[in-house]
Amino acid sequence: MGLRSVLCALLVVAAGVLPPEEFAVRIKSDPSLVAPGFGAEGVVLGERTSSLLRDRGRPDRVAAPESARHLFGAIFGHDTGPRIRFDRIFHYAYGRFSVFLLGDEVVAVVGYDRARVTTDAVNMAAGVESFIFNYGNSGLQRLARRSSTMYVYPYLGIAVADDGNDDSIDLVLVFPAVIARPARPLPR
Repeated sequence: MGLRSVLCALLVVAAGVLPPEEFAVRIKSDPSLVAPGFGAEGVVLGERTSSLLRDRGRPDRVAAPESARHLFGAIFGHDTGPRIRFDRIFHYAYGRFSVFLLGDEVVAVVGYDRARVTTDAVNMAAGVESFIFNYGNSGLQRLARRSSTMYVYPYLGIAVADDGNDDSIDLVLVFPAVIARPARPLPR
């Protein structure tokens, strides 16, 4: 392979990488795009409540528990999973999504529509098996409860749930990616 071919390939790859500001604009303008660890449903993680209300309007319902809760325990009933704290939930019935807030900041987004695609070109309508095939088993946590299973990728910042275990994705959860701790060096 010639040097010219390698340089052209590098330029094409570098041109496809967006800075975070442009990526946020793309997420906000396309509600069908799911960006693991970054945002979904036109909502960007870390976004302020004022921006959310300006862009997505008033929620149809607001839930505010008396104290901060952990998302996977309080909502999904699992003791394991990433520790995501929230103190309010905005539910948008028309858009079929919910936003979890801690103080004035978006900490997680849940979408209930299957007509979504990830930034990695994974079609949510293709089902759970296709999703796992595309993202792999590395770091995957499987949380089962009764006839429902949640597949969590804490290091990517995305989870999908399959109610009824029928290979359909019934909800997509986007949250901040957990940063992997470096492995301790082994003694010599």
